[in-house]
This record gives sequence, C-alpha cells and structure tokens, in this order.
Amino acid sequence: MPNDNDNRMGWVRNLEVLASACRQYTVEYELGSECRIPGLLDYADGKIICAAMSTEESRDGLWLYNLVVHYPLGPHNHNLTADEKGYYFKDGILGELLALMSLFFRCRFYFISSRLLPGNPSMGMTIKREYPFVRVKCNPGIHPPLFESHNKNLATNFKEFLDAVRNLDKKLHQDFILACHHYARAVKEVGVDSEMVFIRLVSAIEALSKNVKLNRKDDALEEQEIANLLAQSTLLPEHKKELQESFNNRKSRKKFSCFVEQHSSGFLKGGNFKARRLKIRRADLGDVLKTIYTARSKYLHAGEPMFLSQPIKGGDKWDTDPTSGMIADNRAFTASQKLPYAYFFEGLVRHCLLNYLKANLASHGSSVSQQVFAFGSNMCSGRFRAYGVSPEGAGRAAVLPGHHLLFNKRSTDDKSGKANVAAHAGSDVWGVLFSVPDGDLHKLDKGEGGYQRVRLSLRLMDNAITDAWVYIAKKPQDDPALRPYTWYKRFLVEGAREHSLPAEYIAELERIEAVPDTNEQRDRQKRALACRAAS
Repeated sequence: MPNDNDNRMGWVRNLEVLASACRQYTVEYELGSECRIPGLLDYADGKIICAAMSTEESRDGLWLYNLVVHYPLGPHNHNLTADEKGYYFKDGILGELLALMSLFFRCRFYFISSRLLPGNPSMGMTIKREYPFVRVKCNPGIHPPLFESHNKNLATNFKEFLDAVRNLDKKLHQDFILACHHYARAVKEVGVDSEMVFIRLVSAIEALSKNVKLNRKDDALEEQEIANLLAQSTLLPEHKKELQESFNNRKSRKKFSCFVEQHSSGFLKGGNFKARRLKIRRADLGDVLKTIYTARSKYLHAGEPMFLSQPIKGGDKWDTDPTSGMIADNRAFTASQKLPYAYFFEGLVRHCLLNYLKANLASHGSSVSQQVFAFGSNMCSGRFRAYGVSPEGAGRAAVLPGHHLLFNKRSTDDKSGKANVAAHAGSDVWGVLFSVPDGDLHKLDKGEGGYQRVRLSLRLMDNAITDAWVYIAKKPQDDPALRPYTWYKRFLVEGAREHSLPAEYIAELERIEAVPDTNEQRDRQKRALACRAAS
C-alpha cells in the first residue's frame, strides 16, 4: 500500500492549514544573535514575520529579534496512518525555522522567550515563558564569519530561500532539515567544544550523503555483490543484518567524501597567496575530508583526541595553521592528522548544503533566484534580455555606494569604451537590480566577455541593504581617449529612464561624452534594439 503521508516540514504544512483555518492564534518568539540583521521578513501574507526588536545590543551582547508565527486554533487529528519512516523533527516548527535561519544567515540564534497571543482578548491574557540557553562569549577571531553582520538582511533573499525549501521534493524534507539542524548545533559549539563543531558538521553532511549511490570506481565491493554473498550464506538472519550494517558503515566515509566533492563547486578559490601551503586546494580536498572523517570516528568510537588547527592572529585568511606537527604531553601528532580551521570546514559544509538545495530544485524544474546589478548598457531591458536571460519581474532601482562610473573597459569587438565601476569614496553608481534564475548566470558570464562577476553590497530605494552580482572589468585601461559609442550611451540613458532612476543621475548620463560609430550597419542594428521590455 503506497505511503500517502505528507512528509514535508512542519512549517510548510502549517502554512497550508492556516489557509483554510477559521480561527488562529499567534506566538511571538524572542530570539537573540551576535549578528545585527536589519530589515523585515513578511512571509506568506504575514503568517511568518521577523524583525529586529532593538537598535543596540542587549546586556548579554546579543541583538534581539521578534519572530511571529501563526497557528491554527482547534483540535489536531492524529495521523493514524503514520509509519516508521514518516517525518519527525523534535524541535517543531520553531526549531525548523531557526535551523533554516542559521544556515542562510550563517550565524547563531538563541531562543530566549515566547509569548502566546490569543486571537481574541476575551480568550484570556497573554502568557510569556522564558527559556534558558547556553552561550559562551568568545573572541570573534576564532570563527570570524559567524560574527560578521554585513550582507545580511531579513528583507532580501531569505523569502526566496524559504520558497526554495518549500519546493523541495517532500522525500527530501526530513534529511535536509536534519542537515540544517546539525549545522545550527555545530555553530553553537564554537567557543564551547571545538571537537563537537567537527562532529556536528560531519553529521550535517551524513544526513544527506547517506543517499549517495557509489559505483565500482568509488567502491570495489559493490552493494549487490555483498547482498548476493549474504543471501547465499547460512548465517542467521540477525547475523546477516549485522554484516550488512557493517558494510554500510564502511561505505559511509566514501559517501561523505563523494557528497562534499560533488556539491563544493565554487567554494575553493584559486589565486596567489603568500602562504600557499596554508590554503586548501581542490586537489587536496579528498585527503582533508578523509582526515576529518577519520578524526571524528576515532574521537567518537575510541576516545582519540583531535589535532585541531589553532587560531593565530592574522591567520583568518588561512584554511589551516602553519604547524607541521605537534607534541602534547607524550603524544606526537603528525601533519597528516591535523584538521583545518573550523571556519573553513563550517563554510564548506554550509556551501554544500546550499548547493544541494539548488541542485535538487533544478532537477525538479525549480530554481533559486540570483540578483544581478546592471549599471551600464544592461540597464536597458531589451539589451539585457538579448543575452537569452529571463528576468523574474521588473528590474528595481538600486545604488552601488562607494564607487564611480567609468568607461575604461576596451571592447574586444569594436574597441570602444564600455562601462565599468571602481571603488571611489563619496561616489555612488545608480543602476538596475534584476532577479534571474540561477541557471541564467552562465549565459551572462559568457556574454560579458572581459568582465568578472563579483559580489557587492547595494542599497535599495527603501535604504535596505542587499548583495548582488556585479560585472567588473578584468583589465581596465588607463586611456583617457577611450569613449563609448553614442548607441551605447543611449542604452544607459534610456535604461535609466525605463527604471525611473533619479533625474539628477539621468542628467549625468546624458552629459557623458560619446563618439559616433563609423560602422553604420552596427550602429543601425544597435539602435534598433528597444530598451523597454516587451509587455
């Protein structure tokens, strides 16, 4: 008989019940975090709301937030068809939301208190309950990313993240929320128990990697061969089960490594570093993962100590400390036993979980939106769509602070000057913020030859801060004679008008010195491209 249980996360099912519930009640949760996250989250028409409660830190050194969640009022029927593989999360809807917030914002959230708000005052007074939580104040230098507040805003991107989680196949909800839960628990161990940070992070990956299919290249002893051997043996059923479990456990490290290598794309950065041996390259990743997994297993099953990289002042850009080995008491640790910094592994695990979410949405016909800031000819919707991208809705006016507009990128096609931005104190560059499907980024990368895509912070019209991809010239030219063509200037001016940028800025664009294109055919083709998006 097929399993018809709805195995999606509790908060997702709760939203659907609320859509048809006549009576509701509200619970306000007070949360604390070391990170300051501005903005307002208003999700599902006010059914989930979150915003900061104060403009300064509390006496405990936490920024306080108010999370409001609506619930249906009335009897709840027990699912009499539930089975042993049905969905269960011990921390309920609040725990799900806190785990998802921790993963998305890369910070720690502490549950401080709750207050029940009846829908009707005649139903009784509000009830507030406080909850103890464990937090050890620590030096932010031991794990810098957890204590950084920039590029975090409740009003931008988190809605899309929640939408992405809702759109996951229901068969994946249990494993994904468990992975998020282990991640959230891991970051709370920072400054408390260094070994538990690694243990929880490995568990976060294992919640998902258990479903990885290995082939003969990954494991010479294929599962089917073991199954055939067990079927032919005369062992008792319980002994066969023990052997099968032992075989599965033996494969778990390989599945762990395969999962991370598959979903870590984009995390390991190239480049030149003064201390190259302290940066982990992709070629080293397999050995590093093996070291982490082995250390975790020996710690849990044999009580063996871990050899942890120790934080060093000025080493926050490194992946591991510079020691090649260590002697502690009468124990000698070799370089091959040394684990990377916790913030390297935590960042890697978080990256893998987010990539896993994107990959599974893509396989089910959904996608995660990416924000792209256009400041040059791409402000013109027609020009932007010519790359083959499909913007999700109309573009929005936004400003890139601390930068100025230049035309110092020499076109490889027509040798004219193309738009670029560079850091410049006191200056602002206005532009258009587009949302595009994740899969469209490679089309832009291909179309924007000579540019590199970087992540920068923008300011929206309501003063909210968000981050977006910005294309900046790889090799800007120091040539004062470089000028844009008049047809190119037209894209900027009409694109700015199309998206209602400030009149003063449009006037600045109109004053840009441009030159005619001597290639008349190209000039006609470019001018024929309409700026306003087709309705």
